[in-house]
Amino acid sequence: MAKITQADIEDAARDPLKYFSHDSHAAEDTKCRRLLRRCGMEGYGRWWRLCELLAAEEGHHLSVADMEDEELLAESLFFDGPYELEGFLDTLTDCGLILMPGDGFISAQLVTDASLYFGKKRASGGKGGSNRGNKGV
Repeated sequence: MAKITQADIEDAARDPLKYFSHDSHAAEDTKCRRLLRRCGMEGYGRWWRLCELLAAEEGHHLSVADMEDEELLAESLFFDGPYELEGFLDTLTDCGLILMPGDGFISAQLVTDASLYFGKKRASGGKGGSNRGNKGV
């Protein structure tokens, strides 16, 4: 059996996820507690909706490169417009929940970690490893 490389895992991790873990104690994480303090349950729900959107995208990042991208994402998160979205994204960045490196895309470490977990399972399955019972693969 061929050895699975990190490149194999990262390549397999780019595919959209059908599933990712939402731990039952996620709200107790310091980053989420900060979000809850600042944005309440509505913001917390929007955070998890954003994670779903990121998980469903190839490469697990979303474009906010132009006004139309921002308007589309604002609609998906049930904001009235892109200005509310910008404030929310700033809060998520400040809380450490998302990365906005300035290249016009956002990502979340939580989704990246989930994609790498399932990417390893996908890569193992493609190289002869067992893939039985793995959700999201």
